[in-house]
This record gives sequence, structure tokens and C-alpha cells, in this order.
Amino acid sequence: MVSAGGGFGGGRSQYHLRQIGVFLDLHFINKPEFFLNAFQQPPKFDSDGVLTDEETKQRLRAVLLALQALALKLKGKCE
Repeated sequence: MVSAGGGFGGGRSQYHLRQIGVFLDLHFINKPEFFLNAFQQPPKFDSDGVLTDEETKQRLRAVLLALQALALKLKGKCE
């Protein structure tokens, strides 16, 4: 996860992190990409910080499922 002020600061920092990761042989989730502007209307979170936007929940779920799949794949390579 990356956060930065401005419209695309987080995206640019993610791209740079991926460039560095190649040298370090790190593993990244390539798909699906997930960008969220928490301040864009309509609101994505309630006053307690709970994610309420259903579309965003589904997109985040897809990312977490991809992370789970990658973790299981890497675990299999280690055993």
C-alpha cells in the first residue's frame, strides 16, 4: 500500500517501488491494480473510517484474493 498527496503521487511511487523490486527479486501482485482516492465523491468511508462503498469493497476483495493466491504459490515453492 502506498499513499501520497496529489492526484497520482501514490501511483508513481508504486511504479518506482516495482522498479526497485526487480533488482531485489521481490514479488508483487500485478493484477488487479487498485487505486483509491479516499477524498473523491461519493464518500468511500463513513465517519468511523469503515469502508462503505460496495464497488470499492469488491475491487479490494479481488486484490486480497490475488494476494492469497500469490502467497499460496510462493509457499508451494518453498516446501
